[in-house]
Amino acid sequence: MIGDVVKRKGALWTGMVVCLYVLLAALAIFGGDICGCSNEPAKQMEQPSEAVQEVNPVPGNTGKMSASQQALEQAKNDSLPVLLNFHSTQCIPCIEIEKIIKAVEPSYAGRVRFIIVDVYDPSEYELCVQYSIQTIPTTVFLDAKGQIKEGYVGVIEEASMRQILDRLVSGTP
Repeated sequence: MIGDVVKRKGALWTGMVVCLYVLLAALAIFGGDICGCSNEPAKQMEQPSEAVQEVNPVPGNTGKMSASQQALEQAKNDSLPVLLNFHSTQCIPCIEIEKIIKAVEPSYAGRVRFIIVDVYDPSEYELCVQYSIQTIPTTVFLDAKGQIKEGYVGVIEEASMRQILDRLVSGTP
């Protein structure tokens, strides 16, 4: 009887070790990309105009706007272009792009609204659904009318970000 207990504990231990190896192998294969973070250089979204332009109802929506939705609405009312960044505070590429955004933001004060959306904040769920966010960081550039002009998944270089923002501010395509 004691031998059976020892065998079961040994089998349990072996099973746990196998599970650990499988998890480590998955992390090695996917490069830690299981969380939805992108370590790749920024890639322009193929057709950013396909993202929803109007707020669509989301099941369970209470009708209360999140802070980011309110900021978007205010930017639209103020006729300001928007840099809308979807990220997480625990995603390394997201932290990298946030540093770039913070470096760029002062140059566009009063001319561009910068909105950072934490995808893990439950109040931002509707906005994430509205923009079909699947990978972070995702950055969407909106013109002064609130229309999507460009969208990128991954970390955008500072120079590229400035070029896009300059086009938005000047109103050129």
